[in-house]
Amino acid sequence: DGRITTPSLERGTILAGITRDTILVLLQAAGHLIEVRDISIEEVIAGITSGELVEVFGTGTAATVTPVIALHYQGKRYNLPAAHPVAEKARSAYHSLLAGETILQPDWIWKI
Repeated sequence: DGRITTPSLERGTILAGITRDTILVLLQAAGHLIEVRDISIEEVIAGITSGELVEVFGTGTAATVTPVIALHYQGKRYNLPAAHPVAEKARSAYHSLLAGETILQPDWIWKI
């Protein structure tokens, strides 16, 4: 449904960061609903199995946006779809932002 679900930072398993925050802002500006909450591995596996979860990606300073093609859990591989439209949209928007090609300007960007 276009919703982006990301783990909350409260448990300490996901690092807070500018790249993560920026990607969330860019995706929200592109019309995606952002949902921040705890996500269990069982929920992820159920989503992959049912087809409801269609894309997984990670963010980070060096990696920017990196699609995940499969998850391994309890000895089993769970493949995700080969297409990564949201990750590609996020990566493209992020690089456009860094290049100064967008009007959206997060607080951490200053033109000098």
